[in-house]
Amino acid sequence: MRGSSPGAQPHNRGVYMHSSIELSEDTEKRKAIADEPVPPAITAASTLTTPTTLATAAGQRQWFAALRQVFPIFLATHLAFLILTYCAALFTLGNFSYRSLGLNTLLNAWFRWDSGHFTAIATNGYDAAWRTAFFPTFPLLEHLISFLTHDPFVAGLIISNGAGLLMLAVLYRLVQEDFDADLAWRTTLYLAIFPTAFFFAAAYNESIFLLFTLLAFYYMRRGNWWLSAS
Repeated sequence: MRGSSPGAQPHNRGVYMHSSIELSEDTEKRKAIADEPVPPAITAASTLTTPTTLATAAGQRQWFAALRQVFPIFLATHLAFLILTYCAALFTLGNFSYRSLGLNTLLNAWFRWDSGHFTAIATNGYDAAWRTAFFPTFPLLEHLISFLTHDPFVAGLIISNGAGLLMLAVLYRLVQEDFDADLAWRTTLYLAIFPTAFFFAAAYNESIFLLFTLLAFYYMRRGNWWLSAS
């Protein structure tokens, strides 16, 4: 047994040396793989994805900025409409007492002319031939939202005022495409205080009509013809 041990030591050292050489070769291979350049396809994909994401985020910030700019105008004009409605409704009361002036009285002050026709269409459909003079989009939205409000007229007020706010934001962005922010702000202000702008707060389809019209011009201005046509 003693004679065999001296011969075993060189054999073990050879195994260890061979293993060390293999480990060093594996390490060099891993370094070579890590140092390889990124394939052009992956680099191109990353380059295409990042600007698209940044453009989307920038567009969202611009729309939120437009809403922040026009919301004070929207709020001020609608507060003025509310005050005028309150004062006008007082004259319909016998004693001019605000105590008998309820919410229904204020709402009924806006239930005039075409508001009644749209509400009737939303409730009963086109039950008369002459009601076909009114396009179906607004009463259809009234009918759908009335499942939440339980009143198509209240639904019409929500639709008109919501579309009115979006309409001002789209107008702001459209003007801002070619002019500065100050001119865009003044343009929305002049539209909001126009003498007949109260129709945008009534249960009429004017807000939706002008919203879609401005959206068509906005996307036309940006060269997006498919969205403009839709």
